[in-house]
Amino acid sequence: MAYFVFQKQKVFYKIIGKGEPLLLLHGNTMSSKMFSTVTRKYAKNFKVILVDFPGHGKSERMEKFESDFWYYNSEVTYALIQTLKLDKVSVVGTSGGALVSLNLGLEHQECTKYIIADSFEGEFPLKSYVKTIEQDRETDKRNYWQN
Repeated sequence: MAYFVFQKQKVFYKIIGKGEPLLLLHGNTMSSKMFSTVTRKYAKNFKVILVDFPGHGKSERMEKFESDFWYYNSEVTYALIQTLKLDKVSVVGTSGGALVSLNLGLEHQECTKYIIADSFEGEFPLKSYVKTIEQDRETDKRNYWQN
């Protein structure tokens, strides 16, 4: 197993395949294991790089997470890119990993080629989404008692 150190924390990473680097960033409370069903497929054409953010997966535990979680993990990701001496990296981030990838692109555009930010809403949910959830819950409560 491969590790690098970021701010005195051991951070797990794994590389599979050859070719242009493709960094996969997991969501909040997840680990790189969430990509296990697609890693081999991507590894046929890319050097797939998986990382477990500090406190996740096989990385060292933390007493508490940073208050700016997504920015912090973008700096972790940037440190990994530097450690591996990579030039331009394509990044796929899902859920919280999408926010990490966007922060990486904003802060370190010199090292990002493409960014795919999947399945995230942003830092705060849309008001229309919250309103819909509230309405749906009330409807479900009424329907529950009618059945």
